[in-house]
Amino acid sequence: MKNIRTTKQVSPVFTLSLLNIFITVFVLTISYAQSVYSSDWAFSLENSTNKAAHSWSEVVELSDIAILSSGKGVIVALIDSGVDTNNPIFASSLWQNKAELLNDKTLNEISDKNFDGVDNDSNGYVDDINGWNFGDNNNSITDQNGHGTNVAGIVLKSVPDAEIMILKINSGKSTTFYTDSVVNAIYYAVKNGADIINMSLSLSNDSNNVKTAILYAIKSGVVVVSAAGNSPYSISFPGTMQEVITVGATTSDGTSILWNSPTGSAIDITAPGKSVETIDLGGETVFVTGTSFSTPIVSGVVAALLGMNPNLKPATIENLIFSSAKDLGDSGRDDEFGWGVLSGSGIKRLASPSIIAKKSLTKIELSCYLPPTDSYTDVYIALVKSSLLDEYKINQYKGDADTLQYSLKNKPDESIWWLNSSGLWIADNVGVISIASLDIYDNGLNVSLFSDSGKGIWKSFSTSGFESGSYNIGIAVMGNSKLLAPIFWSPSILF
Repeated sequence: MKNIRTTKQVSPVFTLSLLNIFITVFVLTISYAQSVYSSDWAFSLENSTNKAAHSWSEVVELSDIAILSSGKGVIVALIDSGVDTNNPIFASSLWQNKAELLNDKTLNEISDKNFDGVDNDSNGYVDDINGWNFGDNNNSITDQNGHGTNVAGIVLKSVPDAEIMILKINSGKSTTFYTDSVVNAIYYAVKNGADIINMSLSLSNDSNNVKTAILYAIKSGVVVVSAAGNSPYSISFPGTMQEVITVGATTSDGTSILWNSPTGSAIDITAPGKSVETIDLGGETVFVTGTSFSTPIVSGVVAALLGMNPNLKPATIENLIFSSAKDLGDSGRDDEFGWGVLSGSGIKRLASPSIIAKKSLTKIELSCYLPPTDSYTDVYIALVKSSLLDEYKINQYKGDADTLQYSLKNKPDESIWWLNSSGLWIADNVGVISIASLDIYDNGLNVSLFSDSGKGIWKSFSTSGFESGSYNIGIAVMGNSKLLAPIFWSPSILF
């Protein structure tokens, strides 16, 4: 386990007046409004023929992240340029402000004629059903420049069942926006239940009002993820804040820093930011470049962790992500990669329980790792015939509750034995027996199971009475009848 940073130095911010964004087909020049108020997005849009040799999903091992959860129940607020509301992929994933909906209508039943022009939830925003447009001060969240749509596509690639709260901060097609819009969007996100705020943007100057809003969000338990910016010289605000997760960008293969990704003591983590595949306006596939697009990769991982266990605190989430990163550059944290490149397999390992079984002729000795849960936790251990796992094609890690439900209620007397608090394997037709009820916080527990009737944790387990054959041992971590981590199955053991 790495020692996670407790402070983050603030790097100086250069005020820019003009930003040239190079695009494969053409060059787009973005100019600022008054720099004291304005901010900018910076990104490169590439022709679809420029497909990266390495898929970002493969580099960050997204398949391992998917084992944790699909992000169901998690609200990700995107402070950006809106989203392509005509694309059904996004339309079906939009957060719904149920307090504003009329007559309990669902999203599919809502059309323009249902907007009544009344602030039904009295929050100061009229008909804010899926979010708000702070740039034009209305409820039109439709993206007209593509940046927000690109960001949303990356989030939903990571967590397809998450809800996206769209907080548009620019006016129309504009690529500039004002800090007041950012401030109001942050407060809106917190007050309306966002779990994560993704800020794929940079401000040309520090803003005390934005700082205050971000600190309010973090104090409220919201995880704020910010792009580091696209200047190779300095990290941009709000990425300079120690309280946010600041994301830098690597090349498409995740082995070196992208040329325009800033370095410095504020960098926490990096992810691919070169030729990142995502969705553009109209549903086309595009490949985009910049820290704007490494940032939602990290936000997606945060959503997967919260979808797995909503009790996780921001500090625990940071520890899981930073401690599991693939360390590049100088050993430990460095100013190029932060704690390293995002690693799906590393996060899965630290966020999942694991168990090691040593068998003698008549005994099994177990030791296990229990992940941090930030909550009261029940630990269950089961002995299962390998043929049963093969029959139902259960993977070593399995995160869905249906598998656990199968284990609880199907054929327990025939193929599944649960470890009880007396250190005995039993078949129970009623349900499982927790061997330990624990409060697990911060860095998790490395537990050597030992004989302690008070805690119900035992070191040696009798295997006498079992017929010969191949068995697997599984461990599950639950709280309030909810699975808080993927189920782990040991390699097979011969009796």
